[in-house]
Amino acid sequence: MLTWPREKNSAGSGNGLLSKSSLRRYSLGRTAIHQDHQKCSEPRRMRKLDYHRLRNFRYAVITLVGDDGYPFSVSTDFKILPDQKIVLQKPAQPSKLDGKRVNVLFNHITGLPGGGYGDRRYMLVWGTTHEDNGSLSFEPETMSEWDEKILPFDQYCAKSAPQGAKYLGRLQASVEA
Repeated sequence: MLTWPREKNSAGSGNGLLSKSSLRRYSLGRTAIHQDHQKCSEPRRMRKLDYHRLRNFRYAVITLVGDDGYPFSVSTDFKILPDQKIVLQKPAQPSKLDGKRVNVLFNHITGLPGGGYGDRRYMLVWGTTHEDNGSLSFEPETMSEWDEKILPFDQYCAKSAPQGAKYLGRLQASVEA
């Protein structure tokens, strides 16, 4: 039987403590974004999921399309077993999650004392859930992720939105002029 944490220090922010790096106003680090630029009709392949990095997250949010056709999200706890299996604590609602295709968001963000945020990162993993003795085993299929220590926020925005990249390019040119 798995045991689950009963109390959370701070919603989604890991241990709730501010690290020295999170106090910097601007991140000078690197960040990774993994995007799959395949067409929707093409089969998708799972990138290698970094279970070591995934262990740094404390909470998960399960999102799926409900029987009514609307998206439904619920937070939950998770564990990574020694054999690299992801087990989610089964939420009370929705009651039927066996065989459902869901996305699970693992994220972290730290609020800064003077306002704003730092130490931002997420992993968004799509896969299928299977009910198993009151828990959900989760079979990852595809993923995307971002960590501002690997890719700063402005670069992430530029890579994520072509229009944003054009805007930032024009803005950079006007600043340098």
